[in-house]
Parts: sequence; structure tokens; C-alpha cells
Amino acid sequence: MLRVIGINAALLAVVLLAAELVFGTWLFGPSYGSLNLPRNLTRVYEVGDPAKATRTVVYTRDRHGLRGKYDSPATIGVLALGGSTTNEVYVSDGETWTDRLAEHFARAGVPLNVVNAGAEGQTTVGHLRNFDAWFPLIPDLKARYVLAYVGINDMALGPDGTHADQSRYDRAQSPSMARRIKSYIRNNSVLYRLWRMGRGMRKAKDARLVHATVVHADATWLPVSVAIAPPPPDGTLGRQVAAYQSRVAALIRRIRATGAEAVIVTQQRSNWRRENGVVLFAAGKDGDPDIGSYAEMTLFNRAAMAACAEAGATCIDLANEIEFRPGDFYDWVHTTPAGSARIAEYLFGKLKDRVR
Repeated sequence: MLRVIGINAALLAVVLLAAELVFGTWLFGPSYGSLNLPRNLTRVYEVGDPAKATRTVVYTRDRHGLRGKYDSPATIGVLALGGSTTNEVYVSDGETWTDRLAEHFARAGVPLNVVNAGAEGQTTVGHLRNFDAWFPLIPDLKARYVLAYVGINDMALGPDGTHADQSRYDRAQSPSMARRIKSYIRNNSVLYRLWRMGRGMRKAKDARLVHATVVHADATWLPVSVAIAPPPPDGTLGRQVAAYQSRVAALIRRIRATGAEAVIVTQQRSNWRRENGVVLFAAGKDGDPDIGSYAEMTLFNRAAMAACAEAGATCIDLANEIEFRPGDFYDWVHTTPAGSARIAEYLFGKLKDRVR
């Protein structure tokens, strides 16, 4: 009996090893080494929307770590960069703003797909690193346009472009050897891939600290005029804004170095919105307007548009123009499917006469 068990165990080990060598990427295919990159991933979530109903979210990343439909990396029309507001982990495949934007182009007869390279928590620091650590590993990647939806996460960075908690999102590789080994196995093992796919297909709620329900759908909205003066250049905020402007300029240069055209898009939070051109703020529990980070966000967005204009890139000031509605966000910064559709409609209106 022991001999039979031993022979069968040895045969199983040989079969598994053969499967790893043939179907994994240890020897053949794209190798992503120890990059901290979600790939070959399918997850299903049951989440509640602002109306308290439950909806099913299917979230997938392909073998290159991208979301969206495309025939090959060489055929990508628009590659979208951003943090969690681009990644949209709680918005289902087909309902993200990148997917909706691709639908707009298709209906208009423009053969321009939109592929999502958003990464949770990334800032422009992480986006810049992607051009060295991630994108060169994608075979034949040749996007015609690279759209950067940026601003919110960069507000957490210090004047030197770092932050103790934020930096873990921007690293291409973990500083921990154990985590790098795990990433290396995850990026190459077909058995790990199958196990994770099976795990992800089970319906589950994935609690993340960066996603929390803070809905303003039932809030009282108050019109407030806020004067925003430039910060002192030698103060902390002034240096943060200047550093961000420099990073946006650097990002445009890196995009152009790949042969793509750069599109820079600003962001806004959910505690303010525009209605007929008037800025409205959600009232807090005390009845006063919840102005929050509006002024600071505006300074960062102005810096992004200044860097973009100076470089002669395509500049879209979404935060200063789009008119969101109650129910378009499920927390401070992340949009519901309705909000994502509104972003896509707005961006299509801005891009339809500029792209080819």
C-alpha cells in the first residue's frame, strides 16, 4: 500500500510539474517576475448600492493585469492610468467608465478601444514607475493615447513625493523578500492561478479601508462661494502642489516617449458638485456646508492643468466642469455605475473630436 501511494504521489508530482512548466510562465510567455500586480484574476462581489439594493460585481484582470476588451496590446487605443477611481474594483466589468467610454466610441463608429490600467491607491509616482516596471513587460504594447485620471491620491504625498502609508501602493515590488517570493510564484504558477480563480469566483464581500459607504444622495446641498488663493510657494502645501505639477509634466514626457499622446484629466470628490454651473456643498451633521478638501483639490487640479497646457497635451478639467448627481458616488471618491457612466459620457464629449 505504501509503495502504491508513493508511486501515485510521484506521478502526481510529475504531472503537476509538467503542468507548471507547460502552462505556467516559468519558462515561456510573459514573465512579470515579482511585481506586485493582480493578474489572471476574477472576483465576484455582492455589494449594496445607495438605494440599499444588492448588486453583483464581476471584477477581472487579464494576464497582463489589464481590464477591458482588446485583441492584443498592439491594438490598444486608449490606455487609462489612475488609482482606485480608474480601477473601479466595485464596478462590474462592462460598467466602468473606461468600458462605457469604449462603448461610446464604438457607437460613434470610432475603432478606439479603452483599456484600464488603474491600480489601487496609486499616485503619479506609481504611474511613472509603471513605465519602467510594468508596461515594458506587456508584449507589443503600443497605445495611441494614454489618459491619466489623477489628483486625489497625490494629495496624500508630501513635498518630496512620499508618504509612509501611500508609498506601499506606488511600489512596483514589495520591500519584503517573503512578499516578493509570493508575487513571483503568483505571477508564474498556473496552479496558483487556478486556485485563485476558483476562490475569486465564490461570491464574497471584500472589505477595503479605502472603500467605505459615505453617501450624499439624501444630503442638503448648499451653494457656497469659495475664494481660492494660491498657497505660499515656500509653505508645505505650496511645495506639495509644485511637486505634483512637476510629476504631471514628467508623466506627459514618459507617455510621449512611448509614442502615445497624453490626455490629463482632473478629479473631484463627492462632497461637492455642480448644478447649472453653481458649486454646491453637502451639509454636514451640524447643518453647515461640508467644504472639506475642495480648495486643496482645486489647487492640485489647477497645477495638473497648468502642466498639461505648458506641455501642449490634451487637458480635460473634469472636476471643474462635470455635473454629478446624488447617487453618483458610493463614498468620498468612488463612483457608482451611474457616476461612471456620467464620467464616460463627459469624456466622450471632450474627446470625440480630438481623437482619430
